[in-house]
Amino acid sequence: MAVISPVPLYENSIPAIAFSHYLANGTHKLVGMSRSEHDSYVSPLLNTLAQIDADHQSFYWFNASDYLCDQECYISNPDGRPLYYDSNHLTLTGADRLSDVFKAISEL
Repeated sequence: MAVISPVPLYENSIPAIAFSHYLANGTHKLVGMSRSEHDSYVSPLLNTLAQIDADHQSFYWFNASDYLCDQECYISNPDGRPLYYDSNHLTLTGADRLSDVFKAISEL
């Protein structure tokens, strides 16, 4: 079994946030929240996944924030293309950041 942890979730639509930021600043907004903020929000789930992983050889999990965040969690790429099409669903650009996860799962 393979599980991908939740992507960072936002209260508002990412395209709306990015558009408002662009109108106000003339630049693309790249980041939304800090990695630590996201990790603290999902820490109970991450702890549970780590425990299941330790207890079961055939369980695999992937932390989505490893692919969508560094110190900050990205909401768009450097070209300004949004990674989300609303507050919590990835666009194809966002899903592309998880391509290594999908490849690893397909090889299990």
